[in-house]
Amino acid sequence: MKQQNILKFWRDIEIFNLPDVKKDFKFISDEDPLSWYNDRAAARQDYTWQHTLLFGYIPKKQVIDCIYERLKTNAPEADYEQPVTGYTCLAALTLDENGCPDQQSYLPAAYIFGLRCLKEKEGLANVKELLNTAMLEFELRYDLPPVSEEPDEDAGGKQKKRKGPQVNWAGIRKEITYLAGLCDWVQGPIKLRIFSQEMHKDAQPDTNFLNSFYLEDLDKLLENPGYFNNSLSQYLQTDIHTGHRQDLINEREYLVNWVHPKLMSPGRWPSPVQYGMYTAQLGAVNSILALQPKEGIQGVNGPPGTGKTTLLKDVVADIIVSRAQKMLSCDVADLFGAYKKITREDGYVWHTYTINPKIAGGTGIVVASNNNSAIENITKELPAATAIDRTVFSAADHFSTVAARLVDTEAWGILSAALGNSENRYKFKQHFWASTEAAAGFEDILWSVYNGGDQTPVYRERYAACRSELRELLTAFEDFQQKSGSFHELLQSYLQALADYNKNEDILEQLEEESKSLEDELAEIDLQYKAVIEDIGDIERLKKLSGLQKPSFFWWKKLLGTTQYKQWKAVNDQYLQEEAAAVNKKRALEKNSTTIKAALTGNKRKEDEIERRQQELKLVVEKYQQFKSQLSEEYGISNDNLVDENFYFAPIADVHLRTPYASEQINKLRSDIFLKSLELHKYAILANAKMFRNNLKVFFDLLTGRGTVKESIACNFWNTFFFCVPVVSTTLASVSRLFSSIGKDGLGWLLLDEAGQATPQSAVGIIWRAQRCAIVGDPLQIEPVLTIPPNLVYKLNHQYQVEDTWNPISSSVQILADRISQPGTYIRTNNEESIWTGFPLRAHRRCDDPMFRIANQIAYNGQMVKVCIERKEAPYIGPSCWFQVEGRSSGIRHVIEEEVLLLREKIEVLLKNGFDRKKRIYVISPFVAVANECKSRLRGIENVSVGTIHTFQGKEAEVVFLILGSDPNAEGARAWAAQKPNLLNVALTRAQRRVYVIGNKTLWGRQLYFETLARAL
Repeated sequence: MKQQNILKFWRDIEIFNLPDVKKDFKFISDEDPLSWYNDRAAARQDYTWQHTLLFGYIPKKQVIDCIYERLKTNAPEADYEQPVTGYTCLAALTLDENGCPDQQSYLPAAYIFGLRCLKEKEGLANVKELLNTAMLEFELRYDLPPVSEEPDEDAGGKQKKRKGPQVNWAGIRKEITYLAGLCDWVQGPIKLRIFSQEMHKDAQPDTNFLNSFYLEDLDKLLENPGYFNNSLSQYLQTDIHTGHRQDLINEREYLVNWVHPKLMSPGRWPSPVQYGMYTAQLGAVNSILALQPKEGIQGVNGPPGTGKTTLLKDVVADIIVSRAQKMLSCDVADLFGAYKKITREDGYVWHTYTINPKIAGGTGIVVASNNNSAIENITKELPAATAIDRTVFSAADHFSTVAARLVDTEAWGILSAALGNSENRYKFKQHFWASTEAAAGFEDILWSVYNGGDQTPVYRERYAACRSELRELLTAFEDFQQKSGSFHELLQSYLQALADYNKNEDILEQLEEESKSLEDELAEIDLQYKAVIEDIGDIERLKKLSGLQKPSFFWWKKLLGTTQYKQWKAVNDQYLQEEAAAVNKKRALEKNSTTIKAALTGNKRKEDEIERRQQELKLVVEKYQQFKSQLSEEYGISNDNLVDENFYFAPIADVHLRTPYASEQINKLRSDIFLKSLELHKYAILANAKMFRNNLKVFFDLLTGRGTVKESIACNFWNTFFFCVPVVSTTLASVSRLFSSIGKDGLGWLLLDEAGQATPQSAVGIIWRAQRCAIVGDPLQIEPVLTIPPNLVYKLNHQYQVEDTWNPISSSVQILADRISQPGTYIRTNNEESIWTGFPLRAHRRCDDPMFRIANQIAYNGQMVKVCIERKEAPYIGPSCWFQVEGRSSGIRHVIEEEVLLLREKIEVLLKNGFDRKKRIYVISPFVAVANECKSRLRGIENVSVGTIHTFQGKEAEVVFLILGSDPNAEGARAWAAQKPNLLNVALTRAQRRVYVIGNKTLWGRQLYFETLARAL
């Protein structure tokens, strides 16, 4: 299977991503005057009017039915499926304040050409060409002037705007006729809607809202198949070698290796110093940072409440420290190089400088997600004063006056910028760059450094002093790292030494017993030998006596064989036999004695060798104990936080609750290194104020659409910005527009959060642009939402012969990243499906029982570990429970009237009992119709949020009501909600203190996963 086929499959799917019609557009007819003809009030100063026409107000169901018709298949009818709702359109036309179009004004919806290809049985690869043709035909229809001049090469080849004549009703009617001919499947007249808004002159109009945000990048990569970077090549890897996987839960040595102090980053976020990172958090951070200096992807499995944000903060801290370490070997004047003039397309000249790519290149951080809440959380949290320990790090300040304008609260530093959509970009520029009467913007802060009395020499001196201070801190950390690393590396030797020592003691004991037995045997031999010698002597004497007693005339008597001779001979032969036997015994005893003595000598030699080895092993143990004591005495690290023999053999639950090599002293040292690194950045910025100001002026012009430059030049301005503001956040949908001038490997780091919700194709563009990617999420929470008809997806799947791995119906960015991550673990869910995940975070801090216990059982195979949190008692309506309700559908699909009534009653009782009305209460349902009905019935009760599971991903509340719904006869609806643990897992883990389930326990309790819930409540 070719990687190109995967991209083609995804591209074709995105063609049918139906645009939504925004509610703020209003209907107009040809009897209404057009907005630009009206006596509309003049726009505010520095603002201008923009008018957008939408052609067509088409029910999405009509488009879906047309797709099924052209696929020659029937639309599926299942009782669990929500009806297709909402409206879409055919094309959009964006006009200026005078109602005039330019070459970027017209935007037809891609899906209308996709439908045409299905009808004509053409390949969907033709859609791009058809769109381009439609754009060219638009220019002819609207009389736009032709291209008249060559663009500036450095300015990115962008043409000046070519304005057409003012649009009138005659032209609009022609456009409607054109679209009607193109879209013969549309039922009824093509209606027109309009939206007029004031836009700042510097704001960039968002003209691409009508089509998939990912089409442009997918097409670009399909046209340049050899242009993949390492990260994207890994992401699209089709041949996975599972034998290289490191199971961190079941093979302890892998986990031990990932928390080695040599992998520990010198930088730490300045959070409270009494808290360290849990084992898996530390290991996950180390696995992410191990990507540098190379490129690639690391997946992290982050179930609810496991500290994903904490992890990301430490990654950010280390990347900033890494850039500061590069600056240690450079003078502050080395930060910028060549001066360059660039002429903008309107003739304005930019005066720019090249920031040192060896220092600033590949260090920018992009936090991305398709979950707006996740983006907002990280963007607002990083600069906020509450994000750091102000009691310990009271002096922390990184342009805090500017930062405070970004977050509308007390802030400590400019750490992040939300730049995803054009509105956010404009707001950021206003709050960060421009000054107000109350506070100076960043531009004026830079300007004031060298305007008038030049202060750059002062900041150069401060830079030099700060660099020395940072070196001292890093030296202290390196000393700690060396000592703790030596201790860590001794663990295996220590464990082996203990094992060998004990084994040797057993051997010594056996040798002693054997030698004792041999010595006893030798003593017995000695006794026997003495007895034999005496016997031989006695026999010799008897033989002599026998010789004296020979008969007279011996030879005659012997010859004649007389009786006397025979008697003598018998006695003498007896002596000879006894003598021979004694001699033989003597020889045998001598031989045995020699053998035993040799064995004793051999045993003694063995004992001596083992004793010598035992002394060596004692030295290893003593050295290990010395290192252990040293880490405790010098750095205040408790034994519980050491990766020692107890860590190695402890139950995995205990291991997850440890904070390896953490102490207040070390935590403070690492946070000081981070803050000192930021300080070094600050002085580098101020010592080069002119260069930064000039480059940032260009950057903000580019950001707000006031010019373009080549890709190679654009990186220079992005690197300048990232040096000042380390983190940029964006939704995945905004990537192709925000980073339109950034290409392959143009970004240093991608931290993709809530990746389990993102379709596989949505991350292609940002992964291609990023050198190193940390993909964080959980495949057992909310899955991606795909609104395209499944039959069409399966048809395309078959057409390109693509495996299900790449199918967005069943896959996600997280699943694809996890499959290529070496460190991870397997999770077996209740239905016995085995899933490989990335680096597993397992210490959970959010939910009380029974929510934690149930979620842990149904989704995580019991691998999660609960961190005990002391909470104050609060008024509720009893412990978590299931309120049994039996009823029938109220006429609205899935809605049970009795459940809705009981929900309102229970919420009112909760509030009457004294529950804090300032705190949010969540009401969650598996079904949209039930959520909508609850929202309507609960209107007027403050701080009650109602929605489906997707509404609450990444959020939490003290109390959650789970209202199940579904008609008693709709077994399929309940089976759909229970096909995976994801839905119930997310619902339960939104609740910190209580979950109250409302529904038919008898019916729902039969379903997979819900049966566990029923038993627990």
